[in-house]
Amino acid sequence: MREEVLDYVIGGLDESEHADLSRRIEADPELKAEADRLGRRIRERLRLPHEHQPPLGLAARTCEMVFARLDQGPWPAAAEKDGGLSVYPRSGRRDFRDWTFSDTLIAGTVLLAAALLFFPAISQSRYHARLAECQNHLRELGVALTNFADLNNGAFPEAATEGNLAAAGVYAPILRENALLLNERLVICPASPQAEEEDFVLPTRAELEAAKGPELVRLQRKMGGSYGYSLGYRLGGQVVGPRNRARPHFAIMSDMPRDREIGSNSLNHGGRGQNLLFEDGHVRYLSECRLPPTGDLFFANDAGRMEAGLHPDDAVIGASHVPPLPPKSTQP
Repeated sequence: MREEVLDYVIGGLDESEHADLSRRIEADPELKAEADRLGRRIRERLRLPHEHQPPLGLAARTCEMVFARLDQGPWPAAAEKDGGLSVYPRSGRRDFRDWTFSDTLIAGTVLLAAALLFFPAISQSRYHARLAECQNHLRELGVALTNFADLNNGAFPEAATEGNLAAAGVYAPILRENALLLNERLVICPASPQAEEEDFVLPTRAELEAAKGPELVRLQRKMGGSYGYSLGYRLGGQVVGPRNRARPHFAIMSDMPRDREIGSNSLNHGGRGQNLLFEDGHVRYLSECRLPPTGDLFFANDAGRMEAGLHPDDAVIGASHVPPLPPKSTQP
């Protein structure tokens, strides 16, 4: 997300992208703090006395100015050395030593325009590449989940309702235990903080069952990787785990939700949106955490809590460490 915020700070976004990111920055304290921090660093480097927001379209207008200057014609032909004027080569090209201040200024403008145009473009290209790679990871995880369901009468991996395995992220150790997750890095979104952990290793069921206190919390947060998973739904005081009904509208996995801000987008893609995996195996990107056209919030049940759904069609994706049911002491 840092690249997108940097584009915003230096004015490298078009008008619609600027307006969209501006709304999200105002609504998200973390993004706003990042934008303020980058703005301060840039002003310090440039020794600017106060905050200044680059005008929209600065890059495009800069290039127009450069091209207009270049359209004035080729460099002057060889000039006579008269009155202190430089002598240009007969080829019509000037040596760097003969550049005037104006020439240097134009060259610098060209470099600035290139930076303003190309750096945001490279940033956007990197963003979309990571987004696509994340989608591929979810599709492969969808294949593993479907294979597991085929071997278990249609049931997907299921989190326990109590104990050390009562957390959404247990889907990953279960898949690996059944030889359906041969590459552990599939649970890591390339646009997530975990992508920096080159030594990432999934905890085993035995490690989870033996862990206590802070170590258990650490493993539970780690085991789901960068993705959240279905918490199932309640039925008669019990929790029914997710089953494969091949529904194209029912989400079973997504980029990791924020467990304390269930109405906010995942942080995996800088808060701009999240990829979702549906029961039928297709993956879709949504810029908000509600399913169209119903507006169902897929990071919370119909009661507004990140817990098991209240009925079979109430899809709820929980963060890795979140249990299907709250601790008994906090249950209503």
